[in-house]
Amino acid sequence: MGSFTAAMLLAGPACTHSDGWSEPGPRPQVTRVVGPSINEGKTRDTVQCSPSVSGGACPMTVTVYFTLPEDQFVSKAYVRFQGDGSDEGVDREYIVEPRYGGGRSEVAVPVNVIVPPGLIRVGALNRYSIRLVTGAGEMSERSTLPLSIEKSPEEKATPAE
Repeated sequence: MGSFTAAMLLAGPACTHSDGWSEPGPRPQVTRVVGPSINEGKTRDTVQCSPSVSGGACPMTVTVYFTLPEDQFVSKAYVRFQGDGSDEGVDREYIVEPRYGGGRSEVAVPVNVIVPPGLIRVGALNRYSIRLVTGAGEMSERSTLPLSIEKSPEEKATPAE
């Protein structure tokens, strides 16, 4: 008997059952999303940004409210900006401070996001979507919101040349 055949007999069958599969875990249920606001919350879904001051990209904070069993937590978010890399955009991963679920009670998690430089046009209306991800890798459904960009107060104060 050749050494290859002997090795194959000793190795045994590759897979005889599927005990390795397990049920997916609980998924976060996004109940609402609050985008950035200005003017003490009077203008929603708007970012004030000066790319020349911020270095080319615009930061914003999105607060996502979700429900999840108390023994599960969210650890990151995927944010996708329409028109960023493709018509639908590409997922950008943001690590969030882990937040455990509250059972049936809503829990809020802030997500600090960067608006990609290629999308920063004052007055343009963009769309972005966000998904939460648990520590076990289970993802929520995608929530989509509008976003507009306004000049920052610093930029508004600068006289036109």
